Amino acid sequence: MTQANDLDISQVEGNASPEVKRTLLSRMAYLRRVQVSRLTGQPFRDIEGQLVLELRVTEASILPKAEEPDKLEGRVVFEVIADESTHFPSES
Repeated sequence: MTQANDLDISQVEGNASPEVKRTLLSRMAYLRRVQVSRLTGQPFRDIEGQLVLELRVTEASILPKAEEPDKLEGRVVFEVIADESTHFPSES
């Protein structure tokens, strides 16, 4: 199992703390290993499973909320590159 301290957070931009970034990367690593939906407890199927494998966390930020500046909100940005080399299963 990947330890949170072993994860490379250097590619994750944003002002979130290193601990938050490590936690996000750790959860993504866990999902890649088990490929099970937390909501349903069922395995990811078809495109969901492939997306989990392809997603990359690129930013984690804590920002003032636009509508309520005295409150904060989190923003996490994921990236997936879909091109001819990406093999997403077709929906049947």
